[in-house]
Amino acid sequence: MSDERLTPAQSILLRYCHQKGMSGIELTGNGEVKATSREGEKIRLTINVYGDIMNADTRKIIADGNTDHDFLHIYDIPDNWTDRKPSIRSALKEKEEKMRSPAAKEQKTRTNHRGKEK
Repeated sequence: MSDERLTPAQSILLRYCHQKGMSGIELTGNGEVKATSREGEKIRLTINVYGDIMNADTRKIIADGNTDHDFLHIYDIPDNWTDRKPSIRSALKEKEEKMRSPAAKEQKTRTNHRGKEK
């Protein structure tokens, strides 16, 4: 597919996927792709207005583009991305969700306060 027929969002997403060495890249919409990471994880990607890469399922930013995040530079197109590390808040939220899972509750009822089996 030639670059002339790609939307700006598709072009940005393809550039990101190629930089990260992803395979199985498939354009699924005007601003969305499916790809397989180097680790073999299948992921759907999209972008926000600043060109940051987002997980299309969770809507979380996974990589920040190298453009300013203000409305004066809204049409700047990033050409490089920095992987975003999970914030402490989101890490704590994920941990809390795991603790609420049925498997965690079952494990909790089988152990005493020192972590030993009853």
